[in-house]
Amino acid sequence: MPKELYENILKLPEKMSAANVLVRLIDGMAFRYKCSLAELDDSYLEFRPVEGSKNLKELMVHIFKLVVWLYQTIIDNKYSEKPASGLHELKNQTLQHLKDIRDKLENMDDAELANMNVHNPWGDEKIPIWLLMNGPLADIFTHIGQILSWRRIAGSPVPEANTFRGKPIDK
Repeated sequence: MPKELYENILKLPEKMSAANVLVRLIDGMAFRYKCSLAELDDSYLEFRPVEGSKNLKELMVHIFKLVVWLYQTIIDNKYSEKPASGLHELKNQTLQHLKDIRDKLENMDDAELANMNVHNPWGDEKIPIWLLMNGPLADIFTHIGQILSWRRIAGSPVPEANTFRGKPIDK
């Protein structure tokens, strides 16, 4: 990973495995999240397109909580850190957690991943790891799309990036 978290995601996994598929999903998610917030400042945190929708900060906090759920599943079941308050601090806190999750997954074999259960905040039922994909992972991608839409509505479109290749557009 480059010094600045998710500046690009050009490095590809060396082998195909279930853990590396999740690594690449996390990398793509983190890169898109970072791009969705590029060049914004705290003045946008309270923006909401219509009454009754989440504002930008509420979306970011929701994404953070979903990332914490992933963190609790993959790294530390008892993790309970609170979200930072400023846009850049919250963005960086979320990106760091995603990097920690991806690093742990990168060193996991398929058997270890297959035996893992999703952190279950609702009780003792064992939830298979597969549900991470249609649960919090899919939800995070949805909310990143909302951030992109909110920005356009607020008149601050996202700077261009090549999300397919995982790199910023060369200027």
